[in-house]
Amino acid sequence: MVQINKLLLQIISIVGLSALVSSSDMSCSEIKELTNQFFEEPVSSTMVCLSFYSSHAWNMYQINDEGFGLWNLNKDFCYTLCKDFCSSEKDLLNPKVNAQCAELVYLQYGYRYWGGFLEKCKDWKECATRDPKEQNEDSWPREDSWPREDSWPREDSWPREDSWPEEK
Repeated sequence: MVQINKLLLQIISIVGLSALVSSSDMSCSEIKELTNQFFEEPVSSTMVCLSFYSSHAWNMYQINDEGFGLWNLNKDFCYTLCKDFCSSEKDLLNPKVNAQCAELVYLQYGYRYWGGFLEKCKDWKECATRDPKEQNEDSWPREDSWPREDSWPREDSWPREDSWPEEK
């Protein structure tokens, strides 16, 4: 009986894990709904696109050298801008936490944080957040809001790892 329970538990774990892995990508409608909770137009449309490129097709669990989650946010934001609701980089894998933090990053830095992807979003219509007939030149960010090479804070101005709060 114990062996059957162990086997059953292993099967449930494997099925649960495969469901988690296969559902790591958000759909167009899911990302639009999430983005619209934190951003208004025309920013919302651009943020949907930036998330697509930042996370390799809306992968909620995207992790790389630069960041985490849907908007590829640097873990340091959990200890600075987003510290009220983000206590570690693992929290950035939660889509709602990532979106909320992305909102604060946008309010602080504009599109500069995602500068490398901004040009890709200029004519992007894969997952428009509103009717394309309503879109016009004004919906695209003005060039003066684009990143300047010297505008993003230098890495040496970010909080040092040894200044972060202790993990509980």
